Amino acid sequence: MPSQKKIFAVDNLAAQIKDAKAVIFTDYRGLNVAQMQKLRQAVRKVGGKLEVAKNTLLKIALEKNTIKDPEFQSVLVGPTATLFAEKDEIASLKALVTFAKEHGLPKLKIGLLEGKILSQNELEELALLPSHLELVTRLIALLSSPAYGLINSLKWNQAKLVLTIKSLKNSKGGDS
Repeated sequence: MPSQKKIFAVDNLAAQIKDAKAVIFTDYRGLNVAQMQKLRQAVRKVGGKLEVAKNTLLKIALEKNTIKDPEFQSVLVGPTATLFAEKDEIASLKALVTFAKEHGLPKLKIGLLEGKILSQNELEELALLPSHLELVTRLIALLSSPAYGLINSLKWNQAKLVLTIKSLKNSKGGDS
């Protein structure tokens, strides 16, 4: 008979999996407590959450969310930390991958994004994409650039007239 604490933990994990935009499982073996805290802070800054839970509880929570892929059964072995991307899935993943590149750990295992299972390689490729904020900034710059071009071209005619008048004034020997 499972304890009330474990039932609550499974329900909590199942709710987080359901609400998260992306769920990424990593092997955190080798990270010390200070590094784990730094990683949690980096992920929290971008709107994610990093938790450590038992693999059996994770498997039950995944089954509660109708995720019964055998790939998870084989990957959820050993120490597992779970990243829940709550706001921006790319930014949370980037924070995790950046930390992993700097420290050599944690190692990505598998991920879940919009119901699709992602391998370690797919997660690393996804981390290379720009974040939502970067994409919005690029879009705004792209949309505003024709307007700036039009304004500059309209101003150029006035500037050209002023330069021509100054040139004529200087050639006639007038004061500057």
